Amino acid sequence: MELLNRRNELLVMQDEEPLSDSNKLELNQIFHTLNSLGINTTDRDPWYQKFIIAMGKRNMLKTHNYTIEQLKEQNKVAMDVLDEILRNKSTEQ
Repeated sequence: MELLNRRNELLVMQDEEPLSDSNKLELNQIFHTLNSLGINTTDRDPWYQKFIIAMGKRNMLKTHNYTIEQLKEQNKVAMDVLDEILRNKSTEQ
């Protein structure tokens, strides 16, 4: 889980400004590791990457033990983020 969290942190950082060489290397290594495990989808699905970045900016991907209220809030935010991404996707086409 820590590896996914770090990947998400680096993706958010990358979205805000260019990564340092060491962070680029770290992100590349994380992608390689996750890909070897068969769970790295962000490089194949740019819309998923947008979702991860948007959720990361809202600090919605860091907690491990959620209360019912937190899960409901996370689901609401996730749906809002998806709506925003889909609206942007339709205007890009």
